[in-house]
Amino acid sequence: LPSTEGWTNWLLTLAKEEPWYACFSAMHVGSEFQFAGTMGSVLNALRKKYGFSEHDIEHFWVHAEVDIEHSGSAMDALERHLKTPELQDIAVNYVAESTRRTWFYNDCIYLHYERGELN
Repeated sequence: LPSTEGWTNWLLTLAKEEPWYACFSAMHVGSEFQFAGTMGSVLNALRKKYGFSEHDIEHFWVHAEVDIEHSGSAMDALERHLKTPELQDIAVNYVAESTRRTWFYNDCIYLHYERGELN
């Protein structure tokens, strides 16, 4: 989907062209933390609506658990290395933009695969 391509291209651009904390903030805080938070409703749907077994969806619930650890460790690293308010504000902006882009990505998946509204 275009939203997937746009999101991954943005993250790749951050990783290649911006300071280390840009992609680090976007990926590990903005995306991983959200994934863990939204995975509860996704897992519920996979279990109840689609009838998947725990074995079938193990990747997703393990991934959600690990993402909580990753995002916490990322926050700790950012706090250790970004000492000035200016750098901290920049990191917060990357997290906010990543959050926006992650929601757009998820919305487009829903619209395309569940509702058939996005081709």
